[in-house]
Amino acid sequence: MEETGDRPAGETEGRSRGVFRIFLVFAFLLVAYPLSVGPVVKLSEKGLISRKAVIILYAPLDMLRSRSPAIKRFLEWYVEDVWKIK
Repeated sequence: MEETGDRPAGETEGRSRGVFRIFLVFAFLLVAYPLSVGPVVKLSEKGLISRKAVIILYAPLDMLRSRSPAIKRFLEWYVEDVWKIK
């Protein structure tokens, strides 16, 4: 068994795979969270999710929307044009 520093080679490889998985999960959430607003608002319009829950769940995104014209334009396009929610 080869050693890298104080750790066996397999342990170092396993640790880097774990870090990569954490990165992938974080990247997925970073994309999935804003894109989930369309389906969730659609379900809220149908009464399947309470409006209060939607407001609480997306408060961070709403804060970003109010401070960034680019995010505001994207979310308006995504919700209104893609999901047809007015």
